[in-house]
Amino acid sequence: MWQALAGGFIGKILGKISEWVPSREQYSRSKVEKLERERDEITQAGIPNNKRKRLDAILQQLREAEAFLKNR
Repeated sequence: MWQALAGGFIGKILGKISEWVPSREQYSRSKVEKLERERDEITQAGIPNNKRKRLDAILQQLREAEAFLKNR
């Protein structure tokens, strides 16, 4: 009897946690949006020399995240 109650309680807790944690797809969509905003900020500023490496990294991460979303 106690095991059934404990199992039900644990199941409810895990269910609530899974509602709070974003899915992998939602995480990737948020990441793409964040990277696009950062890319736009850098390109609008005229791409200073100290931001070129960061821009390259952003573009690489953006390509990877978009490819992941396309393959889902």
